[in-house]
Amino acid sequence: MLGRPIVNKYNAYTFQRPSALWLAQIIIDMTFAVAQIVIFCIIVYFMTGCVRDVGAFFIFVLLNISGYLAMALFFRTIGCLCLDFDYAMKFAAWVITLFVLTSGYLLQAQSQLAWLSWIFWAYVLGLSFCALMMNEFDRIDLDCTRESLIPSGPGHNDLEHQVCTLPGSVPSVPSVAGSDYITTAFSYNPSDLWRNWGLIIAWIIFYLILNTVPG
Repeated sequence: MLGRPIVNKYNAYTFQRPSALWLAQIIIDMTFAVAQIVIFCIIVYFMTGCVRDVGAFFIFVLLNISGYLAMALFFRTIGCLCLDFDYAMKFAAWVITLFVLTSGYLLQAQSQLAWLSWIFWAYVLGLSFCALMMNEFDRIDLDCTRESLIPSGPGHNDLEHQVCTLPGSVPSVPSVAGSDYITTAFSYNPSDLWRNWGLIIAWIIFYLILNTVPG
C-alpha cells in the first residue's frame, strides 16, 4: 500500500500494469518463502514428534506452502481493496480475529453456531488446520493410560468393563484410532484431506484474480 502512488503513476504513464508488479512480487516472495517454509517444517515436524512417514511429511510441507501463499494473497487483496493503510490494518485485524475463533481449534465445528459455520469454508488457515489434523491422526492410534480408563482405581482392572475417556473410544478397547478421534472430537473426516487442499488452491486462484485482473 505504501508504494501504491508510484504504481498508479507508472500505470498512468503506461509504463507497466499493476498486475505485472503483483505477479512479480508473488513469484519473488514464493522463491524465498518456500526455502524458509521447508526449513521450518523440518524443524517443527520432527521436534513435535509427528508420525514418521515420508508421505505425511511432504503433505505437511505442501499444506504449509499452500496456506502461506493463500494468506499472502489474502492480505494483498485487502491492501488492494482498502483506501488507506489504517483502514486496512483495522479490517485485517477484525477479520483475522473472527477467522481464528472459527477455524476449528478454539471452537470445534460441532460447537459453533450454525450461522457462523460458513466462515470455515472462507478461511484458508482453517482448511489447512483441518487437513493437517487429518494428515497426522489418520496414521496413528492413541493409547489410553490407566488413568484414562473408566471406571478406574482399586478393583477395576477388567478391561472388558472399562472404556477410554477419549472421544471416539470403543468399550473394552484400550486405544482409539486417530481417525475416529478427530471425527468425533472435531467432526473432521480424514477422507476430506485432498478436498480441503483443493479448496485452498481455489482460494489462491480467486485471490490471484482479484489481485491481477483490475490491474
